[in-house]
Amino acid sequence: MLASKTYWKEWFTGLTKSFLSIKIPKLLLLAASDRMDKDLTIAQMQGKFKLSVVKDVGHIIHEDNPKAAADVIKDFINLFKILPLTSDMKPIVGKLGGTVKKARKYIEYDDK
Repeated sequence: MLASKTYWKEWFTGLTKSFLSIKIPKLLLLAASDRMDKDLTIAQMQGKFKLSVVKDVGHIIHEDNPKAAADVIKDFINLFKILPLTSDMKPIVGKLGGTVKKARKYIEYDDK
């Protein structure tokens, strides 16, 4: 893990801006809120995303406390009534190349 240390700062460059630019409901799951930058803190106070803090976990929240992580995600899905995927929904390709499926309710598709 320490072999990748020289790239750590680069991984997070522009991440806040990218996160806040997403136009669908967002959830930020953290181990502690004191690590948010100024822009995230302001956006959270403005209600631009849902923040959930899971206590007594490390960097890998979903492995350290899978039940708490799953409960937070389930509550978020229920809160925003995110629809389950159906056969008429088109997959889109995410920025990192993987297939991402989104509910039609939140994504406008270009049929071209």
